[in-house]
Amino acid sequence: MGRLKNKLGLVIVMVVVLAFAISACGWFAPTPEPTPTPRPTPAPTPVPTPTPTPAEDIEPEEEEEPEPEETLPMPGERGNTTGNISNVGMAVLYEDRIFFSNAHDDYFIHYIYIDGDDEWTRLNENPAMFLNIVNERIFYINFDSRAIYSMDMDAGDLRRLSDDAAWWLNVVGNRIYFVNLDDDNTIHSMNLDGSDQQRLGNDYAMQLIVYDNSIFYSNMGMGEVGFMYSMNLDGSDRRRLNEDAFSGIINIQEDRIFYIALIDVGWALCSMNFDGTDQHMHMTFTHDEDRPPNFNFNRVNISDGRAVYTNAPSGNVYAINLDGSDFITLPLPDGPPYINDINIVDDWIFITRWNPDEGPSSITQQIITGGWR
Repeated sequence: MGRLKNKLGLVIVMVVVLAFAISACGWFAPTPEPTPTPRPTPAPTPVPTPTPTPAEDIEPEEEEEPEPEETLPMPGERGNTTGNISNVGMAVLYEDRIFFSNAHDDYFIHYIYIDGDDEWTRLNENPAMFLNIVNERIFYINFDSRAIYSMDMDAGDLRRLSDDAAWWLNVVGNRIYFVNLDDDNTIHSMNLDGSDQQRLGNDYAMQLIVYDNSIFYSNMGMGEVGFMYSMNLDGSDRRRLNEDAFSGIINIQEDRIFYIALIDVGWALCSMNFDGTDQHMHMTFTHDEDRPPNFNFNRVNISDGRAVYTNAPSGNVYAINLDGSDFITLPLPDGPPYINDINIVDDWIFITRWNPDEGPSSITQQIITGGWR
């Protein structure tokens, strides 16, 4: 019994010692979370501002210059006057130069300065008639082939615009109008570059003048004897304007159509409104017994309210106001008796003369200046 007490006491002592040791070592006590030591927030590292590098002089890339756009002619802009076209367009004015077909040099185009020294300068070597200038280009009909050509003002960039034989060339606005001799003398039109050629009607035309929005022509078709007709620029609204035979040498002046025709009293200068109304006879031409009555050598060109005309076979050129006043005879050098064409440019008059008995070899060209007004 005493031993048991001693062992029990010894056990209790060992348990106490062991509990104490375990408590001292912290085996059963929860380990508290350590309180984190706050760290100082680091100051942001300053970013150094870069020193600007001087920019290099960079040459800008050269831009391609756009090609200049083609300047279109003004609507209604004419290549020559109606009076000159009716007299085969042998002369035309452009700025300070007169361009003309030189009958003494195979009808090659020459020019002369209005205020110059009267020196004739050859421009090309194509025989030309019906000169027109539009959009700084010269348009003409080759007198040999009858083909239509154009070129620039110095005879460069020569273009053949049509292979068809043509006559009565009118260049107005952005279209070319002409009588196509290879297509039964019908009226055609095309663009300035020769494209979009169109036939405008079926009439056999012997004269042609384009003015404003209308085409005027002498109709020599079936059953016709040269009565004057008109139509729109597209060939529509065809209408007959008169009953005067062989109406031709058409001039437009003061919003009226002037023309030479064979009427009951012989050859006469007549006029009418654009619609054929208010027809009026201004004067008659002397009848020539040596030629048939339907063979007309009379010519007229009207400018600035005055008619400059010839009365075959007098060999003279006259000028008169449209009201019949201020009649004068223009002085001319001697030459063949028949005046074939009269072209007026500024104060200049270009005429060709010939003798039918001697043929084309007798053709001469004369130029007179001033005095006709």
